[in-house]
Amino acid sequence: MMPERPAPAVSFAEGAEIRPLTDGDQDFARYVYSLRENAVVAGSLDVYNPQFVPAIRAAPWSMAMVLRQDGEAVGLAALTSVDVHSRNGRLVVLARDPRLCRTAMGLYLRHAFWSHPLHRLYAVLPARVPLPGSYADLLLGCGFVDEGVLRSHLSYKGGLRSLSVFGLLRREFDAWCAESQPALLLS
Repeated sequence: MMPERPAPAVSFAEGAEIRPLTDGDQDFARYVYSLRENAVVAGSLDVYNPQFVPAIRAAPWSMAMVLRQDGEAVGLAALTSVDVHSRNGRLVVLARDPRLCRTAMGLYLRHAFWSHPLHRLYAVLPARVPLPGSYADLLLGCGFVDEGVLRSHLSYKGGLRSLSVFGLLRREFDAWCAESQPALLLS
């Protein structure tokens, strides 16, 4: 079997790039998954499964990508479920440090909206007071809106956990681009 060659990266100004997840990214996926709170953020991603990378790449619409900044892997992003009727997709992002991902995340979001006829992306995070540099800051910094809390929604470590929901409509992404990253505009 020939070794897998990584697909070329999609680059953007400010040193941000995204590229498709490859088998060689399994260790990085495990590493970012192991960091504080990432197990909850990851939802149903099972990065310890040896077939994780092939399975997520094979899933329709997953768009599993490595987020890179200045040539270094800083995170992973994927759509873990897409409802083709309502055109909603659930976004999961795992990062070494969410503060490093903002520009690459914007590029990923543009790619998701550009590649699929999505109306809305959403992400869920553990509900708590947002800390500076958190995933909530990353999502809000990329145009997402805090849509509220699903109380006692997730069974986790023997208890129930509330989740904050963040949503981004395609038109809100366009508005964020126009204000923050005009080069990412879809239209």
